[in-house]
Amino acid sequence: MADPTKYVPAYSYSGWQATNPTRPLPADEVDNDFANIQRSMNQTIDAVKDVRRSDGKLANQSVGPDQLSPALTIGFTFTGLWVDGRSYSAGDGVVKDDTFYSAKVAHTADVSNAPGNDAYWNELYSLNDIVVTGGMALPRDSFVGDGTTTAFTLSFVPLSKFNLFVQVGGVVQSTDAYSSNGNTLTFASPPPNGYGIEVRGFATTAALVTPEDGSVSTAKLADGAVTTEKMADGVVTDAKLAAPANITYLNQTETTLDFYGGDVVEMFSVSPARKFSIGAGSIEFAETFVVPNGALITAEEGAIFTPTFEPVGDERNTPLIDLGIGCDINYLKTHLVAGIDTIRTMVKVGGACRIGRYIATSVNLNNNRAAGAADALDAGALLIRGAGNIIGVAEIDMHDSAINIDNAFRTTIGRVIETNFVTGIAGRDSSIVAIGSVYAEGVDPAISLAMSTPRGNMTPGANAIVWGGVERVTVGDVEAYNILEHTIRLGAKQPSGTITNERHSYGNIKTFAPYGCGFKMDDADAFTIKRVQIKTLYTEDVGHNVWGQPNDGNKAGCAVRNAEFVQIGLYMNRAVNYANSGNDGLWVEKSKNVQIAGADVQNARGYGVLVNPNGSDIDHVTITGIRSAFNGKSGVGVIPASNNNIRGVYLQGVSSNNTEYGVEVTARTDGTSPFVTEPTAIAVTVRNNTLGGKSVADVVAQDGDFFDEIVDRNPSFSATKGGTPQTAIPSATITAVAFGTEVRDVGGYFASSAWTPPRGRYDISAAIEFTAGIVAGEAYTILIRVAGATVSENFVRAQGTTSLQVAIRDIIEVDGTQAISISCFGGGAGDKTISGATSKTYFRGEKLSGLTV
Repeated sequence: MADPTKYVPAYSYSGWQATNPTRPLPADEVDNDFANIQRSMNQTIDAVKDVRRSDGKLANQSVGPDQLSPALTIGFTFTGLWVDGRSYSAGDGVVKDDTFYSAKVAHTADVSNAPGNDAYWNELYSLNDIVVTGGMALPRDSFVGDGTTTAFTLSFVPLSKFNLFVQVGGVVQSTDAYSSNGNTLTFASPPPNGYGIEVRGFATTAALVTPEDGSVSTAKLADGAVTTEKMADGVVTDAKLAAPANITYLNQTETTLDFYGGDVVEMFSVSPARKFSIGAGSIEFAETFVVPNGALITAEEGAIFTPTFEPVGDERNTPLIDLGIGCDINYLKTHLVAGIDTIRTMVKVGGACRIGRYIATSVNLNNNRAAGAADALDAGALLIRGAGNIIGVAEIDMHDSAINIDNAFRTTIGRVIETNFVTGIAGRDSSIVAIGSVYAEGVDPAISLAMSTPRGNMTPGANAIVWGGVERVTVGDVEAYNILEHTIRLGAKQPSGTITNERHSYGNIKTFAPYGCGFKMDDADAFTIKRVQIKTLYTEDVGHNVWGQPNDGNKAGCAVRNAEFVQIGLYMNRAVNYANSGNDGLWVEKSKNVQIAGADVQNARGYGVLVNPNGSDIDHVTITGIRSAFNGKSGVGVIPASNNNIRGVYLQGVSSNNTEYGVEVTARTDGTSPFVTEPTAIAVTVRNNTLGGKSVADVVAQDGDFFDEIVDRNPSFSATKGGTPQTAIPSATITAVAFGTEVRDVGGYFASSAWTPPRGRYDISAAIEFTAGIVAGEAYTILIRVAGATVSENFVRAQGTTSLQVAIRDIIEVDGTQAISISCFGGGAGDKTISGATSKTYFRGEKLSGLTV
């Protein structure tokens, strides 16, 4: 620390009293001086502590070379053997005749002042005087170099080369110049021929003292010094172990056992411990076992539980590993080797269990349900039962049934990764399930069909997630590929259960190429699916391009059936690798109170958006933000397909480029309108749909509860001859009139002098002017033809031979494939000519607003 501050008086008290003899000393000045005195004393005490210990001696490590006087000599500077004629400084050290000396004064060496002259040298010690404990003199060997030999055999064994003093030709050798191994001294370079070699040993193995019996205590042993290599085989007996010797462990106590091999079944069944440490490696076991309640297990990654047996019959009902209530394990991995592939339940948790990470793998696809569907109830690589189970991460591969949540309450799983499975996560008769995220890849059907109980695509229950009576479910993001049936299914409750699928919430769902639906709600008309929310839903290549099956209709992108109070934020359906995605894109059937904020649907084989009572009334369905295009049927369909009613439906968006209509609304099967009680409005803009913008049954259009707000950019056109007359028209012959100039063509349906609009009714008008070849009294006719057949005509009889105009207008109905054209017919001899003037000869058409039948 810095030097203490000296105290210097800051105030003259004698001066104060001289002028104030009757007044007391000024208190503030007294306090200030006392504070200064206290500071100086404290700093002085602290400074003394820097150099003085409490016992009055100098503080440890307080004296160094800098504190010593130059007059004090410490040791010497070794220069080697004494050499005649060499200059030495005071403090230089030499060796002469096996004795060490230090120079007293600086001088130049000669025979008169050689070591032994006390005026010039201090004798330090002689090697001949050194003995080791027990009276043994230091060993000494002498050799003569021959210029080639490098290895010399000593008469003793040094502890190391650093315990040797070696001279060659009188020159002390550096330890870098030689090495030792046992009693062999090896030089890096052979000593020269004729040079004397002298070797002294300071410590040898012979000097080691064998401890007396009982003299080595535990404190003298280094940590980890007693290893397996130091122990003879068979020296540890059962008497030294708390459990039988076929359990290999360390640190066995009443509460703790460190396991690293042996019989794990016996360990859990015999040991009184409740804390277990398990090392890495394969842990084989040949029978089922139960982990005791409350066990705390710490396992190294790389610890793998591997069964060597396969239960049969009723024994399959027992989980291979049964975690008791309250078990806590940081890492658990199970693995099934080739040939063991009918394990019904790999691991069961029974309540209040915590698993940090569970991994289940299998060489073959493990057939959890080998005995058939009735055997599926308890099947799963992981069976969760009881209350309060928490699993951080579950990774399941090559198991027919991955995770089964059965009769469980408050189940939490952070992340699920399930691959090569038939049924991923299945739940029933359970409440409060929270899953952070799910990644799923279904098994190749070729593998699942090869099982003893084959399961191919569209096998019921072959879902990434399937709920059969689970309430209050929260699932975060889901990403799924090639699921054999529906990616997510909300089904019916169990026949004997009381819990239904209610209060479900899902995050962002992405599903690619499922064989069934992307997301399906359907409880077989029990109408118990309620309060389901989906943040976003993306489906792609739904159906997996497998069509022509009896259940094609069960392959919708999103199917909301028998459900109530359903909300979907945004929904998109796309075909990317195949021609179609889903039989229908969005299918709402037999449901009530459904709200979908966005439905962007393309490339479905059937309807893009289908609202379908089909056996039960539809109430309050709102679908906005519709974009339906390139679908195999109509973009938006409201198809009762039954005698049920529809109340309060609102559909809004656009529908274009569909194979049938933009919007299609049909009557009930009994021919009446399905809309009752509350208004239904369809506000969809349609365009470029093959059969027309809309098809609304007459009985529906006349229903006061149906509001047609469908907006169609009606096809229309206008064409002229562009000023070019048409000549050489044969007499008395129906001849097509050419219109080579398009004035307007909304929808792009006019080509080659003909108009082929979508199905519907159209207002067609045309006029032609005959300017040459006119014969008085003859008829001159204009004809409207559809697909080459005359459907309407009008004529004017000539009153003379001057030009005349004939016009026509009529309502024409076409089916979307028929071309409308104009022809003419002129009587009397001679060819006829038609004017090219745009005001005299023209062809026009426009779609009629209103009904389409």
